[in-house]
Amino acid sequence: MTQPVLARGTWFTILILWFAGICAAMQFAKMSIAFGELQRELGVSASLVSTLMGATGLFGLIFGVSGAAIARSIGYRRVLLGSLYIAALLSFAEAGLPSVETFYALRLLEGITNLLIVVAAPTLMSAHAPPGRLPFVMGLWGTFYGVGFAVAGVVGPQLLALGGSVALQAAHGVLTIVIALLLTARPLAQTPVAPRGKIGLAQMFRQQVGIIVAAYRKMRTSLPGLLFFFHSSIYLGLLVFLPSFVPHQALTQFLFVAMPLISICGTLTAGFLVQAGVSAGRVLLCGFALLALLLCGFLVPEISTYGGGSMFVALCCAAILVSGVLQGGIFVLTSHLAANPGEEALAFGLIAQLGSLGSILGPVIFANLIELGGLNAFALSSLAGIVMATLVAALGLSRVSPNIVARTITGPKPNEIGPSI
Repeated sequence: MTQPVLARGTWFTILILWFAGICAAMQFAKMSIAFGELQRELGVSASLVSTLMGATGLFGLIFGVSGAAIARSIGYRRVLLGSLYIAALLSFAEAGLPSVETFYALRLLEGITNLLIVVAAPTLMSAHAPPGRLPFVMGLWGTFYGVGFAVAGVVGPQLLALGGSVALQAAHGVLTIVIALLLTARPLAQTPVAPRGKIGLAQMFRQQVGIIVAAYRKMRTSLPGLLFFFHSSIYLGLLVFLPSFVPHQALTQFLFVAMPLISICGTLTAGFLVQAGVSAGRVLLCGFALLALLLCGFLVPEISTYGGGSMFVALCCAAILVSGVLQGGIFVLTSHLAANPGEEALAFGLIAQLGSLGSILGPVIFANLIELGGLNAFALSSLAGIVMATLVAALGLSRVSPNIVARTITGPKPNEIGPSI
């Protein structure tokens, strides 16, 4: 098999790939925005709608690394385009308001497409990044989740007012298929796929287990996912629970709107910092230290009422900004450490898997601790998570091969993805 050449694309290609990620994020956001409407339309309880919301994340939680291996085997372009087209069809099917059992099955299938999109899209963005702009490109990718929720929050209520959840689901299907068509027309990078003989289920299972074990054992692929586990749990804790400690309803509503937007700014900031010459490792270590310091501020007595709540709001905004920087730093680090696109895809698969685990465990743990000890319990438990994340980051970065650390993140990687035929 001939060695592929480095793929370079235009910013338009990168932008469309980023929108593919936004479509994936909106697979979760559309359910959040339409929560009450779905409960009314389907005639079910809130807990059942919550189950429908979580169904899409199950596949990423269980099969994150396997999804990355599948994408690498089939080819990132094929996987991405196929996932987008199928995701659009699934949204159109959900717009028909099927039975709850069918709806749940559709959401599970959406989870497959979601995982494959969030593995293939950033890998292709990395391959198409212009020379010297990889840190910014990966920082941009890191904003896809927050932007997806922000877009859904802006247009979702209008769509719900026009046609209920049917209109929202259909609009998501239309957006997804438009992005798929735009990407179909672009000469995206493609991985040459070697011909393979037929293998049995037992051999396939052993292969997948071997890939998963290797991905976790190799620090270049496992470190970003491990850090993202801590980040995702604490990030959701900041977004979901901190605004409720403000004594004034107006300030609470302000934080619910402002904090996701501020986190997006932080994620982009990480890309700019690395672009300016600060190493991704230093961004992460300094970011964890700064977030720990800010969390200590929440331990100050009467902090939530000091200055009419203004000091507390400022602390919340600063904490979510730094959390956004950490998110961007993790995505930049992923491309920094990966020696080739295959490792990069596996790392993104681990991020999807461990990020899903953190998103599930974090809110549950924080909710129970807050019931026991209020704001202090939240701050102390978050602080403990930050300390563990810092230790993992320091240990992991020290164990990575010096050659990988020294390699510029803007340079080509061996076995880089080449242009499609």
